[in-house]
Amino acid sequence: MSLKSFIFSFLTKVLLPIAIISAAGYGFVHLKNSRPKAPAKPVTEQVWGVSSQLVELQDIAPEITLYGSIEAGETAQLSSTVSAFVTQVNISRGDSIKKGQKLVVLDDSELRLTLAQRKASVRDVEARIKSEINSDKTNQQAFIIEQQLLAINQTNFQALIKSEINSDKTNQQALLIEQQLQAVNQKNFERQQQLVAQKLAPTSRLEDATRALQQQQLSLLNRKNTNSDHPNRIAQLESQLTQSKFQQQLSLLNRKNTISDHPNRIAQLESQLTQSKIQLQFALLDVERTQIVAPFDGRVLSVDTALGNRVRNGDRVVKLYNIQSLELRSQIPARYLPMMQTADSGRGLEASTFHQGRTYRLTLDRLSAEASSSQGGIDAFFSLGGSQNIEVGRNLQVKVKLPIQKNVAALPELAIYGQNRIYRIVDQRLEVLSIIRVGDWTSPAGDRLTLVRSNELRSGDKVLITQLPNAVTGLLVEAR
Repeated sequence: MSLKSFIFSFLTKVLLPIAIISAAGYGFVHLKNSRPKAPAKPVTEQVWGVSSQLVELQDIAPEITLYGSIEAGETAQLSSTVSAFVTQVNISRGDSIKKGQKLVVLDDSELRLTLAQRKASVRDVEARIKSEINSDKTNQQAFIIEQQLLAINQTNFQALIKSEINSDKTNQQALLIEQQLQAVNQKNFERQQQLVAQKLAPTSRLEDATRALQQQQLSLLNRKNTNSDHPNRIAQLESQLTQSKFQQQLSLLNRKNTISDHPNRIAQLESQLTQSKIQLQFALLDVERTQIVAPFDGRVLSVDTALGNRVRNGDRVVKLYNIQSLELRSQIPARYLPMMQTADSGRGLEASTFHQGRTYRLTLDRLSAEASSSQGGIDAFFSLGGSQNIEVGRNLQVKVKLPIQKNVAALPELAIYGQNRIYRIVDQRLEVLSIIRVGDWTSPAGDRLTLVRSNELRSGDKVLITQLPNAVTGLLVEAR
């Protein structure tokens, strides 16, 4: 491409369009600036038509609407206290039950054998106690008899000793006589010897004299032996007397010890009897506990066993709750706590809830001792009272009637801006007021109103009850 053709192309495609656009812009600006000016209109403030309400400060008991769930204050987990097989299961989950109703039955065959054994143990100890009492009576009688025997034996031995002494005296006298007879026989023997030697007497007479002398000598020898043995016999009798006395005293001592130990043996047997009776009571309890019954009127939450299962001590069988202990648990927002935390923690405040076409009356039973870490509120527990057929865990709306609040205004919800502002109309101008929400209230006409309190609010004040998006202090309004 030549230089001329390039310059021509540049002028026609670039500079020429720029020149045309610049001329058009200059002409538009010139025409705008040269047009005649319109006369200025006067500025008029807009008036907003609104609805208003006259304030009337009253003493009203506010209501608040809360949400809570049904809980059971008394829940029982019935467990087996024995090891046995399950023979009956009479309930299912969700069933309503009555106090004393038989829920689950366990096999009691083994336990009845143990019960029979415990009864036999009790009878055995009772028989041993009776035997001990009879033995003590016998020992008391035997002790008296043994005392008498001791005295009799001593008397007998003393009589034997006296008899031995008398016998010895007699033997001494008899010895003298026999010695004299020995001398007589000796002389007769010597005379017969002389006569036989002189053949003046037959030999038979000498033999008779010899025999008589020998007999007398033998009798004298025996008498001497008897007399010489007298000290031994006396010693033997005295030894027998002492031995008999000691044996009898030992027997008396043993008998006395047996008698004195009788209370201890009775106490020991009674202790064994008490233990046996306690074991019998345990056995009876085990047999009774094979029938697991309902401790109160309630509903079954779960059944944790089945027919044929073998349960052990401590195994859970049934879980249920008391329908008399049902309560509604709801959290009270922090702003309402000052009105509820009275001297008795708000106990007795009335509330109500609606469920399945029925209104239930509630009563505040207590407030929790622990505040919520996330919201700062406190849980309240409302008692339903009586037997109520509401499922545990059911979420319900509850309306609580608070204590009467003085000098509060009942306003419609449209009068409240944000959480804590209303507008008062003064000389057709809005004036913002800070308020505190006290609660809700249903008027006699059935209107649902919000109760508020403000130190600046007075009876007769006119309050804005229309929601304006541009509401601000000083805004001109016209109340209709």
